[in-house]
Amino acid sequence: MEVLFLEVLSKMNGSRTVSGPLHLLKGKRSSQTIQDIALFQCDKWAAALKHVPYSRLRKVEEQLYARNMVRTENKSAFLTENGFTYLNKYRETMDTLSFNGRKWEWDNEAEIFWQRLSLLVQAVSHKQYKSRYYLPVYAPYEVKTYVKNIMRQKNSKNLAEELFQFIYTHLKEAGEESAELFTARLSGYSYTGRTFSQIENQSAPVVLTYLQFRSVIHHMLEDLERRPEELYGLFPFKEAASQVTASAARTGKAVKEGRNLQETARFRKLKESTIEDHLVELAMHDPSFEYERFISSNILGNIFEAVEKLSGERKLKDIREALGKEVSYFHIRLALALLHKNKQGERNSG
Repeated sequence: MEVLFLEVLSKMNGSRTVSGPLHLLKGKRSSQTIQDIALFQCDKWAAALKHVPYSRLRKVEEQLYARNMVRTENKSAFLTENGFTYLNKYRETMDTLSFNGRKWEWDNEAEIFWQRLSLLVQAVSHKQYKSRYYLPVYAPYEVKTYVKNIMRQKNSKNLAEELFQFIYTHLKEAGEESAELFTARLSGYSYTGRTFSQIENQSAPVVLTYLQFRSVIHHMLEDLERRPEELYGLFPFKEAASQVTASAARTGKAVKEGRNLQETARFRKLKESTIEDHLVELAMHDPSFEYERFISSNILGNIFEAVEKLSGERKLKDIREALGKEVSYFHIRLALALLHKNKQGERNSG
């Protein structure tokens, strides 16, 4: 897991403490975390370690210092030469992973999909061999109920053929190594899926094995999103969870009723800085948010120009020094949120 901490810390470039990546990788639903994802362009790794307890992640922080991979200066964390060396050792693997944590891990869609798929594969496999007694792979009650309903509604032979074709097609595209990894995790008649520790590549951290496996799931979900007719009704997408926190959503409602920043703070009985956090969050994820009420087109253009001149630099202090004190940190954060949303839109349409 150290490699993921180092990757996110390198993107934060001294703007956060060593704990900065922790909430981002854990997928904490807070305005600060959501902003950091955009500010440091960490969509790929958001909620990547959602399944790991905070206590374990804290130990990773300690290990980074113990192994001299991170140093602290004025409460800000930087990678040491050892840290960069370790990160660069796995740079090629990290870059080639088709992992999208913000899209598929944040709201748990990847996990729900995997639970449904793995249990269904196991159930269909045993059905084909007329085996009624087996220990099901772990899945919550609602997933077990879902799979039981599918098994009742569909002919097992047709379902087996449909599942085989779906999995085969996607694993063929994923490549031999990823295909072997994915199938090793599946359980069926007379065989049990292996754990990540059992299939770990000894030349790489086990977390990369996990990310490679999840990347296959993400690729399947991307394809289902583009081609909903494939396995239509078999793995319907749950209604997307709100992209913003509940508190930010309430602020958005107050703003839509005509209140300005100060009025909204008084109405919600919150600090203005908290309302600013919410507005930045809304600018990132709410298509109906009227950001023009909080930043002029002239200031917005100046900030975009400054970011470009700084070669994409996202440190707020550097951007503000380039623009002067007439531009507030709130304006800069709002502009960066909009810039992030624009780039996300370009990637999704590309």
